[in-house]
Amino acid sequence: MKFLKNLLGWLLPRHIIIATHDGPFHTDDTFGCATGKLYFQKLYPSAYIEIIRTRDPKILAKADMVVDVGNIYNPDTLRCDHHQGGVWSHRNGIPTAALGLVWAICGKIICDGNEAVYRKIKTVLIYHVDAIDNGKEVSTLNYKRMHVATIREAIRTFLPSNDELNHKFNYDTAFDRAVAFAEHYLSREIQKALDEERLIPEVTEHFKTSESKEVLIFDKFLPWAEVLRQFPDPKFVVGPSNTNKGAWSVTSVNKQRELKDTQLYLPEIWRGKIGSELGALTGYDDVLFSNPNGFNMVAESKETCIKLAELAIELSRKTLI
Repeated sequence: MKFLKNLLGWLLPRHIIIATHDGPFHTDDTFGCATGKLYFQKLYPSAYIEIIRTRDPKILAKADMVVDVGNIYNPDTLRCDHHQGGVWSHRNGIPTAALGLVWAICGKIICDGNEAVYRKIKTVLIYHVDAIDNGKEVSTLNYKRMHVATIREAIRTFLPSNDELNHKFNYDTAFDRAVAFAEHYLSREIQKALDEERLIPEVTEHFKTSESKEVLIFDKFLPWAEVLRQFPDPKFVVGPSNTNKGAWSVTSVNKQRELKDTQLYLPEIWRGKIGSELGALTGYDDVLFSNPNGFNMVAESKETCIKLAELAIELSRKTLI
C-alpha cells in the first residue's frame, strides 16, 4: 500500500497551494504570489499550482506558502506576512512588505542562483513595491497636473471601478489576471537581466582592448551602459540601430541610470534635424536623423556614425577653447 501511494505521488502532478487574503488586492500580494508561482515552477516543473484567497486560519495552515496574510513571518515555513510588525527592513531603510519577504526566500532560486541578477531585481522592482505598500514616497513630481504611472497603477487597472462594484465583480478572477500580468513582468525582467549579466564580460573585454576609449564600436547589441558609465573616458557608442533596421546609431554614454546626464551631448545644431538638412550640417549624406535631446542619432553606415561621434567630440573641445 505504501509503495502504491509513493508511486501515485510520483506519477501525479504535485499540488501546490499559495494562500493570500481575499477581497481587494495590492501590488505586494500580487507580485508576491507571482514570485511564489515562479519559485515552485522552478522546484517542481510539472506541479499544479493553485492560489487560494482566504483568511481562514485552517486553510492558511495547510498552504505551502502564505503571502500577505496570517500575521506570521517564518521563512522556514514560507509564511510571508508583514502586518504584525517587527519584520526586518531592507538595508536602504525601506520597510519590507509581502513581496520583499517572498523575494528574500525565493529570489535567488528564480534567478538561477545569480546573485547580481537577484540584487538587480531588488533594485528595479522589489524596493519600489515594498516602499509604496508601506506608504513611502518613491517619485518626485516636477510638473503640475501630472500623475506618475507606476507598477502599482498597472496593478490597480485590474481592480473594479465604482460602477463595477455596484454590480457583480469577482475579485478572485481579477486577481488571477493581475498575477498573470505580474508573473510575465517579473519573468521578463529576470530573463533580460540574466541575458545582460551573461554579456557584460564581453563588453568589459571590448572596452579594455578598444583602441579608442572615447568612441566604442560594437557590431551587435550589447548591454554596454552599466559597464561604460563606470569609466570617465567613454563619450559615445556606435552600434546597430534598434529603430532603423540595417542602419547604425551614435549614442551618448550616460553617467547615471535614471538621469539624462551624459558625458557629452551631440552638437545642439544637429538636434532634431533629419535627412538632407542634417546632412548639410554634418557633411555626411547618409545621416537619417538626430534626436532632439542630443542623446542619439542614426545614419545608414557604421563608418559615418564613427565619424559623427569623433566630430561631436572635436566640436565640443573647440567650444571649450
